[in-house]
Amino acid sequence: MNTYSHLANSTVLIVDDVAENLEVLGSKLQAASVNVLAAQSGESALKIATAKRPDLILLDVQMPMMDGYTVKEHLGENPVTADIPVIFLTARTDVADIVHGFELGAADYITKPVQTPELLARVKHHLELRFLRLQQEQRERALEREIGERIMAEEALRKANERLEELNAQKNEFIGIAVHDLKNPLSGIAALAQTVKELPDIERAEIEEYMKKIIASANRMFDLIKSFLNVNAIEQGGLRINLTPANISLVTRMATQSYLLKAQAKSIALHIDTGEDIHGVADESILVQVLDNLVSNALKFSPMQRSIYVRVKECNNCIKIEVQDEGPGLSNDDKKKLFGKFARLSARPTAGESSTGLGLSIVKTMVEAMNGTIWCESELGQGAMFCLELPIVSD
Repeated sequence: MNTYSHLANSTVLIVDDVAENLEVLGSKLQAASVNVLAAQSGESALKIATAKRPDLILLDVQMPMMDGYTVKEHLGENPVTADIPVIFLTARTDVADIVHGFELGAADYITKPVQTPELLARVKHHLELRFLRLQQEQRERALEREIGERIMAEEALRKANERLEELNAQKNEFIGIAVHDLKNPLSGIAALAQTVKELPDIERAEIEEYMKKIIASANRMFDLIKSFLNVNAIEQGGLRINLTPANISLVTRMATQSYLLKAQAKSIALHIDTGEDIHGVADESILVQVLDNLVSNALKFSPMQRSIYVRVKECNNCIKIEVQDEGPGLSNDDKKKLFGKFARLSARPTAGESSTGLGLSIVKTMVEAMNGTIWCESELGQGAMFCLELPIVSD
């Protein structure tokens, strides 16, 4: 290896107010393949060092206007130049002057008149040290990146494991709920079918009555399965939202009116106050699913001969939909888990209707996908009001 291999292609800034010194030192370094920059004043040296960031600075101590010590202080104060090694060039051999230079952070000093072998040896030595330090810093940065990436990978793995555990728990809960909730309808269907089969003389009216019960049981199972499929689609990113200006009044009114017959069957008065053509931003088909869930829940949990109120109004630069019932209301414990998956609340449907505990979890996800918010206001024994806010159509 060439003795002065670290000199090649390195850049050294020489600072001296005497042009002849710059020429002599520059020629010696250029002969060793060093790229040379030159400055004849401290001010010029600071500008060049900041712009070019040389690998090493040879700095004359005795200069007018700004001496080498002052230049070194300014170099150390600038983050761009603070790490550039400085070798003082000085005719002074006084120990105090040399010590002062080291105290300012100088890497070395060379006494004048400069001898070529000494110049090249000291420059080479400090360029090697700088090269090794930069290599070490690069290794440390690479190690820090590797450690950071490993930490991120471990954190991602931990979250993935937690998610798998959560999904496994949900799967087990799903199986338990499916077994429990599907067992009764399936048993009912089998029993009804067996009854029809065994009756020797059965009237058409009786068959139709049994068929209605079988269809009702089948629908309960279908609703349960549909809820699970909706949850799976949402979690797999299959919920596609198409947000457009929508007549919230009209959508709410039509969705609610479809429950008038079910309300009459329980002697429940369904009051609809949707205002006149109030427009917001929503996905109409998703909003219908949300309203279906909220209104059907209000009917499920309302006793006979009560009222349900569905309202739409503009409020605080948004559209607010309220679905209020006169049912049993919610306890504080119920309100905490209201929008969770498989939430089993203390209140039960009043006419034997089925409930998977998934509906409000799905509703919350759908509402938030439409940039809306949903919450419930309720006191135990005082009914419940579900409030939904959607963005208003901007002008």
